[in-house]
Amino acid sequence: MKLLLLLLVVVGLFFIFKEVRSKPKGEPAQALDRPVEPADWPRLRALLTAQALPSIKISLADDEIKLPSQSKFGGSPYWPKDRAYPVDKGGKPLNFIAQINFSEVPAGLDSWPKRGLLQFFIANDDLYGLEFLDETNTLDSYLNSKKNFAVVYHAELDGSVMAFEPPLMATEAEALSPYRGESAITFSLTNDLASPMDHRFETIVKPFGPLNDELEAYAYDALIKSPDHKMGGYASFTQEDPRGYYAPDGNWLLLFQMDTDANEKIDIMWGDVGIGNFFIRESDLRNLNFDQVWYNWDCH
Repeated sequence: MKLLLLLLVVVGLFFIFKEVRSKPKGEPAQALDRPVEPADWPRLRALLTAQALPSIKISLADDEIKLPSQSKFGGSPYWPKDRAYPVDKGGKPLNFIAQINFSEVPAGLDSWPKRGLLQFFIANDDLYGLEFLDETNTLDSYLNSKKNFAVVYHAELDGSVMAFEPPLMATEAEALSPYRGESAITFSLTNDLASPMDHRFETIVKPFGPLNDELEAYAYDALIKSPDHKMGGYASFTQEDPRGYYAPDGNWLLLFQMDTDANEKIDIMWGDVGIGNFFIRESDLRNLNFDQVWYNWDCH
């Protein structure tokens, strides 16, 4: 029996040694699993690069939040006491999810504000304030009715305002928030390429012709990033781009996108590893009109 056990150990060590020797020196094991770049990828990428859009990438930061008007995800919002706090269709206070102080944002997005504070709120319900569009709830009727979310812009900031604690939510409603905690955020200007999830991707790559399975799979792997918090650029989804169905004219810009993510300060989870998007028409954005924003989120 001892001889048999010794023999099994020797054979096991042999195969382990053989496996280690078979890997290229200095190359991590995970690199061996990366898909091989298809020969046509540079030509496809050139089409995408020609239609790149400026985008402000947003990243979670470990810095302490020192001012109520500081850019952040989660926590309590900056809020003047003389301004009515946003509520849902039933009159319940909305859940604050993020605010962007444009004095902290690098230049590069022409239509976006250059100053002031932009805030995002959603309902504390099992759909996070999402409404489905269909024949009875068209995009036009949705935009012109009371919504279960809000986008609020403060053109001027009062330096004396302290962080406002919104009315307490019911305990069961608290559990429906897509995040726990509060995190500072940072910004960087990038050039964003369309991924296959954005409805404009097919139009951009149309001159290339039909994509074979290998090239399409590589495009998904190379272009879809996670986490993908941003303003501007091309949108990300876990399912499909609703603009392709309800507004294929291309007039809707990605105002803001908040992805599933986490650090030591915050834990963000949109359903099953989903992502939230806010869209706006460029004319409304230039006029600082945030009353007709289109909100969507989806997950796996």
